[in-house]
Amino acid sequence: MKNAKKSFLKEVWDIALPVSLQSVLQFALSMIDQIMVGQLGETVIASVGLGSRLSFIFLVAIIGLANGAGVFVAQFWGRNEKEKISYLLGDLFKIGILVTVIGVGISVAFPHQILSMFSEDPEVIKLGGLYQQIIAIGFPAALLSASYSASLRSIGQANLVLRISLIKIVVNTVLNYVLIFGVGFIPEMGMEGAVWATVVAMWLEAIILYILVRYKQFPGDIKWKHLVHFDKDMLLPLISISAPLVLGEISWAMGETGYSMIYGRMGTVDIAAMTITIPLQVLFFGFFTGLASAAAILIGYELGQNNFRKAKLYGNKFTINTFLVGIGMAVFIALLSPLYIRLYEVSPAVSELTQILCWIFAFLFPIKMTNYITAAGVLRSGGDTKFTTSLGLFSTWLFSIPLGVVAAFYFDLPIYWVYVVVSIEEYLRLSVYIWRKNTGKWARNLVKK
Repeated sequence: MKNAKKSFLKEVWDIALPVSLQSVLQFALSMIDQIMVGQLGETVIASVGLGSRLSFIFLVAIIGLANGAGVFVAQFWGRNEKEKISYLLGDLFKIGILVTVIGVGISVAFPHQILSMFSEDPEVIKLGGLYQQIIAIGFPAALLSASYSASLRSIGQANLVLRISLIKIVVNTVLNYVLIFGVGFIPEMGMEGAVWATVVAMWLEAIILYILVRYKQFPGDIKWKHLVHFDKDMLLPLISISAPLVLGEISWAMGETGYSMIYGRMGTVDIAAMTITIPLQVLFFGFFTGLASAAAILIGYELGQNNFRKAKLYGNKFTINTFLVGIGMAVFIALLSPLYIRLYEVSPAVSELTQILCWIFAFLFPIKMTNYITAAGVLRSGGDTKFTTSLGLFSTWLFSIPLGVVAAFYFDLPIYWVYVVVSIEEYLRLSVYIWRKNTGKWARNLVKK
């Protein structure tokens, strides 16, 4: 029993650590980026916060597609069916190219019109629109990176993905400083420089991943035959699992955007305060992305081999341990937040508001992470994406967003109370997710012959 427990923890650690480190480093980069941009003033902070919302929606759609494919890759890998992984990614690329074309088209053609729904400040709309038009150049690179990264993690190559991500982060950080503030003969570009730095780093990561997968001949090396191949017995299940995931990711991203619309209409000080909290939120969230990947991959391995009892046991372990670790992290967030806020050159009003929002986030953190791991790790491993998406749509659009609108514009509550109100849905989700997990209906073999 002791050896089995040690083996389980080692398997979790081997997958979770590289993925978590990658996420934390990536989110640390966004914090550094935010801090550098923060030296340019509150208007620029608000512009980047709103402008990035459009790209955020596209990127989570791509990630949803890649994660859907990752569910199958993990189960194919558990059955040792390596060639099918390349055909699966070929199907993923066919779908992803369509999504990419739509994302680039909207971002380039209509950024200002869309951002005008989130803010009434003309300067914020102008700068945010410019941000979105430039970042769209990196969308095809995001498709390549997300697809290869999800596949490599699912076959046990999380460390390789981490090393490539480190290269991207170093390049992005250096370019951020050089292009934002100007160095030597390179002129100061301000916010525009930050966006170009991100685009260059995105393409660098995608190219390195492609070369390594091809050179090392990993499962998932996509050739022309994989792109032109059509097999409805593989494509339709991929769409069946990925479509709800993409819908769920887009719904979640649009929900976050809906919250931004509410906060943005409350004033520039409010949206600046909320924008400052986002890198901190995402940084601590990053610690748990590795745990979600470990849950989806390890449980997926067992489901692919029809070890349903062991898969359910793993699911229980992941949910319980996530809540306990989340409590400890919440305390750390509360202690760290005052030091983090001091990094920004903002008014006292923005600083005070940001601190209150950080404390609320810390209180909610254990519940939010338990929901995340249960949905994105445990339930997703068996392809239970229709259920998780349906719950997300209901709790966000029929519960949280309407309550937020009423709290902000009918009762005219301060932003921190609005944040509390829109977060009530987390408790609703928790009870339903735990019930669903305990039924065991999510535990399915998706690649059985």
